[in-house]
Amino acid sequence: MSGLALLLAAQGREVSGCDARDSPALEDLARRGLAVEPRHGAEHVRRCDRLVISRAVRRDHPEVVEGLRRGLTLEYRGERLAALFNRRRGIAVAGSHGKSTTAGWIGWALHEAGLDPVVYLGARLSDLQTPVLAGRGDLFVAESDESDASFELLRPWLAVVTNVDDDHLEHYGSMERMVEAFRRFVDGVQPGGAALLAADDPLLARFRSPTRIVTYGLGAGELRAVEVCSTPLGEGFRVRWRGRDLGSWRTRLHGLHNVSNALAVIGALTLVGLDPERVRELVAAYRGVERRLQPLGEAAGRRLFDDYGHHPAEVQAALRAARKLAGEGRLLVIFQPHRYSRTLRLAEAFGPALALADRVWVMPVYAAGEEPLEGAEPARIVEAVREAGGRAELAGGAEGAAAAAAAGSRPGDLILTLGAGDVYTVATEVLRQLNGERAVGSGGGTFRTGDP
Repeated sequence: MSGLALLLAAQGREVSGCDARDSPALEDLARRGLAVEPRHGAEHVRRCDRLVISRAVRRDHPEVVEGLRRGLTLEYRGERLAALFNRRRGIAVAGSHGKSTTAGWIGWALHEAGLDPVVYLGARLSDLQTPVLAGRGDLFVAESDESDASFELLRPWLAVVTNVDDDHLEHYGSMERMVEAFRRFVDGVQPGGAALLAADDPLLARFRSPTRIVTYGLGAGELRAVEVCSTPLGEGFRVRWRGRDLGSWRTRLHGLHNVSNALAVIGALTLVGLDPERVRELVAAYRGVERRLQPLGEAAGRRLFDDYGHHPAEVQAALRAARKLAGEGRLLVIFQPHRYSRTLRLAEAFGPALALADRVWVMPVYAAGEEPLEGAEPARIVEAVREAGGRAELAGGAEGAAAAAAAGSRPGDLILTLGAGDVYTVATEVLRQLNGERAVGSGGGTFRTGDP
């Protein structure tokens, strides 16, 4: 929502907005000149012509009720994004995992190449400290959203799909319906456009579409990475396109999943028409988006990192990459489950993923607007980790989790905060405690995220 507000403001619209509470994202919007409020109220819509809401906002919300009473145009975020996106030559990045990193990589690279794109993300670009770029070129790069199927409204010139996994089934009801939504997204590519699909994903490998399809992957695909070599500075690999050797490449991002993301970027930038050597430089220079294995600081010999991973596949990928960064030290994780529905469905699957760490503290579930569900307790995740051979325990709230990690760590350890909620604030508290400063609770984080 914050990115959409910034794009609309850049078009000269008068934009105001609000959220349930203050946040770094809301503060950032205020610094950029938007009228924002850290509370909801029907009076906020009285000077508006149009009300744009996220799917998390219910129809009985006081601002929605007041907006409908006043006859305002009511749109969901995905509808307004599609109205902007479909006017340009669009590159839409979809997938259950890796969207922000890949879309940000493509958009940042096009910006660095001087093509002045519009870029819309759900996370902030690390180098540019923004979730959006309001360029004036003809290209629009968007991180699409499958959570409510709104990505089906987009009509891209190039569709990129990184993977399809069992997330957001609270909306779709079944994997079959979710796969069909991705298929419709690919089929919706503009005439003359193309789709870049990850051939390593078994569901995507079976896709057939009237759209021109280009495949990429580590183990399969027309565009392929081979001879992957991990280093403390990132990943190195060779690239082959339809059997032709394109030489050695590197990325400063860690993990095999980011090699796959790099292939998607190479394919997209090549299809746009950038010079191959310039593409190689841009792939190597990208620093990623925030909250993706991001270093947050060091204190008392401990290094702190933060990651947005909130699905077992994302957790596993993040911990494998973090394990390499930890070197000889231990890998300690503070995990905050995200959504009761996801916790209820995937609690057991989190066990083997989190067991890759040496020690895990599990916080209460971050509701993300959901009501509690019986059986969606964090204790189920703790038990699953233990059954997988790992060491886990409940940690309570942010201050308790920070205290446990500070007391349970030692010099040389890497501490990773993990989850899609506000767990990043715990890292700030851990740093304070390790530095001997007074604890301030869970509300004092200085980290910035993209979508409030």
